[in-house]
Amino acid sequence: MKTTLLACVLAAVSFGTAQAQGVTIERPPTDTTAWDGPYFGLQFSGVFGNAPTVIPAAGANFHVDTSGIGIGAFAGYNYLVDRMVFGAEADGNWLTTEGDQATGVGTQRYELDQDWDASLRLRAGYIVTDDLMFYGTGGLAVTQLEANYVPSVGGTDSDLAWGWTAGAGAEYSFGVVTARLQYRYSYYGNSTFNLGGTNSDVDYGTHSVTGAIAIPLSTVLGM
Repeated sequence: MKTTLLACVLAAVSFGTAQAQGVTIERPPTDTTAWDGPYFGLQFSGVFGNAPTVIPAAGANFHVDTSGIGIGAFAGYNYLVDRMVFGAEADGNWLTTEGDQATGVGTQRYELDQDWDASLRLRAGYIVTDDLMFYGTGGLAVTQLEANYVPSVGGTDSDLAWGWTAGAGAEYSFGVVTARLQYRYSYYGNSTFNLGGTNSDVDYGTHSVTGAIAIPLSTVLGM
């Protein structure tokens, strides 16, 4: 106990002497190379959608809730300015997102499937500690939607829906790779489907929570 106390006192005296002599004691430089340059990665998402739907000819108005998972890949480029990170990123995901809802017309149900999605976004982040960055992201989004009735009436119709997406996340650097957790909202606007000669209008948006692993290209090339 006496030895520990003596060591603490000596350390404090040494620090005070260094400050009195004008010696600056600096922290080691921050390792931020994980967020500088090109990168690529893989991601896994949970996707939850909501689709207010109208069938004018039948006077039907209802909501279709969808859910599913997504598996995808992404690539991007980071530009580091002090502790600020600016960049652009593109991603694409295969989805199992689907849902159905009673139309209110007999026993008929309306089914909506989301097969895939993709986005092209800007990112801006701030490195709050040596290994942790918080960021925001937003840009263009596109997805493939399919609709049909159950029991089937007039087969299936599909639409390529364009919209926007925005979200935020946190990313942690392990040196050779980074891991991130991200939330995004995506809105694809209105899609019209013709099933059996009858139009239905779907206004679709999704919430997604994504976990991902990113690999800086410098790691692969040994730079």
